[in-house]
Amino acid sequence: MAELETIIHERHSVRRYETNHPISTTELDDMIATAALAPTAMNKQPLRYLVLDSPEARTKLLQQASFNQSQIETASSLVLIVADLVNDDASAFSTSHDTPAPDVSTLTNHALNAGLAGMQLMLIAQNRGYVTNPMTGFNHNEILSAFGIDKERYVPLLLIAIGKSNDHGQASEHKPLNQILLRK
Repeated sequence: MAELETIIHERHSVRRYETNHPISTTELDDMIATAALAPTAMNKQPLRYLVLDSPEARTKLLQQASFNQSQIETASSLVLIVADLVNDDASAFSTSHDTPAPDVSTLTNHALNAGLAGMQLMLIAQNRGYVTNPMTGFNHNEILSAFGIDKERYVPLLLIAIGKSNDHGQASEHKPLNQILLRK
């Protein structure tokens, strides 16, 4: 089996991390830059990444938006992927007074974009010896407000915990091919 396929087969969701393994800013930035190479609908590149690593950010996240999930406290890094509805060339997380109201198609495209980039980030992290946990179980209405980010302009989509762990996670039971594939 090729290395990528081995990584995919071995990847499991981890919820408890070793707290003494920080990820350097340089390495995390490199992983995010590589994940951001994921394809986006019409190459619009609407995704922005918010790194929540400081003790203050984690406390806010725990108290206001994460339902006290253990990975918030123990992961080396937390990366929130959001869609920028304005998607201009301004710096990440700037404010705008001309934010368009998103339609269902736009939000669907953004969610798909975040899924592609998020999976790419998780595979990159796994390839570098880290374990990950994708999280959608957070308070989407409060997470941006907790950090003073314009929630009219940005849509929070996916939070990813990254770190080291002796626990390689629980393997999920997946449906067999005959339950998910139909050929015509």
